[in-house]
Amino acid sequence: IGATVTAVADGQDIDCEDWDASGVYVCGYEVSGVFVISFEAEGFESQELELEVSLTEDECHVETVQETVVMVASAA
Repeated sequence: IGATVTAVADGQDIDCEDWDASGVYVCGYEVSGVFVISFEAEGFESQELELEVSLTEDECHVETVQETVVMVASAA
């Protein structure tokens, strides 16, 4: 909750939204490709994650990919 989440997919900036104020973020709608997602929060070490999102069999929609990221408090 309260993190800054940014994403880039195949060189293009992708919008990330705090979905429901519970710490769940959604990045991109119907966007496929290799995502590099960065997480930052005050007092925590920054994290970066790479995920590949593919088209579904109908090639009209993308698969849903969900990942859990644990933020570690930075040393004082």
